[in-house]
Amino acid sequence: MLKYKNLFGLIFIIILITSCNDNNLAKNDKLFGAWTRVGDNYARMKISVKKENNNYSGRIIFLPTLVQKNGFVFNDLKWKNIKKINNNKYSLSNLDVTVNTFGDRVVEKYNKCFIYFISRNEIKLEFKNNKNRMQYWVKHQNY
Repeated sequence: MLKYKNLFGLIFIIILITSCNDNNLAKNDKLFGAWTRVGDNYARMKISVKKENNNYSGRIIFLPTLVQKNGFVFNDLKWKNIKKINNNKYSLSNLDVTVNTFGDRVVEKYNKCFIYFISRNEIKLEFKNNKNRMQYWVKHQNY
């Protein structure tokens, strides 16, 4: 009986440690790499998803002029707190910014989103608080 208690205790500790681990993306996860936004006014914006300080995030690596005018800057932390839910679904926080009439950035906020893989190189971002708001991204092959 003592052997089973020790076994259950060990299993409990393993489950506890793995469930507390936020770094749940493998080194070669399909989300890593450069992604280009398509299909809307922010098309051509590029982000790079990688591990940064034990977290997974996406930073802006290219900005079209319209995106710059709307308050985004190079190296902004666009996606943070990326967590894998399953092979085709991830959760994250997506940066939204608001500018005033002078073009000054006045509001920065992160909205909860989900990433869904449409194919190996295409993803859809769906916003938790607004299911009708979506973004589409394609993987940049030469990164």
